[in-house]
Amino acid sequence: MHLEWSRPLGVVLVLVAVITPPAIALDGDPQTQKALREAMEALEDCDMAIAQWEKALQLDPTRAEAHSNLGACYMRKGVRFRRTARFHLEHASRLEAGEREWVVWYNLAALYSLNGELEEAASAFEAPFRLEIREADRMVEPSQADPDLEAFRAAGTYCEILVRYDYRISLCPQ
Repeated sequence: MHLEWSRPLGVVLVLVAVITPPAIALDGDPQTQKALREAMEALEDCDMAIAQWEKALQLDPTRAEAHSNLGACYMRKGVRFRRTARFHLEHASRLEAGEREWVVWYNLAALYSLNGELEEAASAFEAPFRLEIREADRMVEPSQADPDLEAFRAAGTYCEILVRYDYRISLCPQ
């Protein structure tokens, strides 16, 4: 499961079988606005969404939500695209707007977990709590059943992090 970032309302949509396009901030020049709008409309077709997110980044390579959503799309495409997903998710986390969005860190944790990079998964999963990102608690519920985080949860650091930040869930006995 990968999460989609939506800036203006802080709404995160869980990508399941069908993706519902979230609302995004359409500031900037009209070409960038159009490219971002088209990317959101294309989310049900991953290849089309990727093409549109790439177009949006050509117009404005500093759009953290474009990098984040592009990374999520590449994760959906499977193992062969994880390196590209990693590039975009890590890039989004280094941009000022992306660093403050928990969904970027959540998707990075999922990607690292899928790759067996459990220390990196723990660091990415903990980042929203450590950075005191608003709404970081919204990632606790989906993380409990996300198959992409299975290796990370099994390693034990998942519960350690949640307990450290006072989250009590049934998966983590006290």
